[in-house]
Amino acid sequence: MMTKIIEQHRQRRSSGLGNQQQQVNSKDAIDALLEMQAADTITITDDHIKAIVFFSYNVFVGGMEMTSTTLEWMMSSLIQYPDVLKKLQAELEAIVGREREIQESDLKGMEYLLSVVNETLRLYPAVPLLIPHRSTEDSTIDRYSIPKKSGDFVNSWALGRDPIVWKDPLEFKPERFMGKDIDFIKGKEYFDVVPFGVGRRACPGISMSFATMNFTIAQLVHCFDWRVEGELDINECNGAFLPRKHDILVFPSLRLPTCL
Repeated sequence: MMTKIIEQHRQRRSSGLGNQQQQVNSKDAIDALLEMQAADTITITDDHIKAIVFFSYNVFVGGMEMTSTTLEWMMSSLIQYPDVLKKLQAELEAIVGREREIQESDLKGMEYLLSVVNETLRLYPAVPLLIPHRSTEDSTIDRYSIPKKSGDFVNSWALGRDPIVWKDPLEFKPERFMGKDIDFIKGKEYFDVVPFGVGRRACPGISMSFATMNFTIAQLVHCFDWRVEGELDINECNGAFLPRKHDILVFPSLRLPTCL
């Protein structure tokens, strides 16, 4: 498939169809890579182009999947724990006020918002089993011998609910992350909760996912109050990802007229 797409781009470039401005407007990442390939200033083969495109696709799709799943669990948890929702709204009002919508630049000082996101990732990691790894050398972990080239699966779901590590592990308590210097994006490792993995093999979509999650949930909580009719279903599905078993149906009511 990718070979065919690359050839189509190559033929379009060589045919010179359309005027120059149209070619500029329709230029995409593959065109840019083909230009670099033609310039011969750096060695880029078609295999390199395929690898770059597929990597970019995985970053985009992985970030979207983790973001949408986590946002659903975050909304579920905030509705299930209205005191947490009110506390988050209070932080948003203290920083932003009620006269305008939230801007992305406002998010930097919102510690409780970050704690809500981290607590959601602890309880409901979008990928319960991280991408498999393979050990590069013989090692020993907690008296267990791990031979070289062993396949390793990290259960991030179990890590986040371990009663030895977490007090009241099934309770949604963002306060447990207050004052802790955790930054998944900058690679500050915190092995008690690893929703994105750690080290060089961490998820490359962290930055996109975090930016989208923080900004989206802040907008939803700042602009609206939320309620659910009947009992809130918090059952999970089993699989490679951890979505809700049933869709969440909630009813918003406007808090801020500026959000209209």
